[in-house]
Amino acid sequence: MGVLYDYFHARDTDAVVKLMAETGGHSPLTVQNRQIDAVEAKGIDPTVSLGQVIAMILDLEWSTHLVPADAVWPADLEWHEGPWVLDVGEVAQRALARLDEARIPDLATRWAATEEFRGQADPADLARGLNDLSALARLASATGERLYCWVCL
Repeated sequence: MGVLYDYFHARDTDAVVKLMAETGGHSPLTVQNRQIDAVEAKGIDPTVSLGQVIAMILDLEWSTHLVPADAVWPADLEWHEGPWVLDVGEVAQRALARLDEARIPDLATRWAATEEFRGQADPADLARGLNDLSALARLASATGERLYCWVCL
């Protein structure tokens, strides 16, 4: 099955902790009776895959520091094997929020050619995912919230 990545936005770490209590640690996509803006992003881990497209958007060389993906939940990760929530970081959120939609098809084609996706991802699927992530980042930025990634093995 692999690793699951779902992106969502929340006000801050306290809001993430509360949300994780509501879901029992499950994905924000499982929340019932409440609107949670989230994107299911199969195979798009924050540091490597998302980091690569962020580097392309910003015309920078990719590095693991571009999307630091700092852990915010649970509080003690030392012996925790998942799920967990990572803060995507300001650089990635800002880049996604400001992304011109006209650039998405070209970026998706270049992204599909990276080592992580080569031969495994359709550029059209990546374009839809990038569009969804960009829309989510715009919404988070417009509401003064932060972008997070729920991860589960």
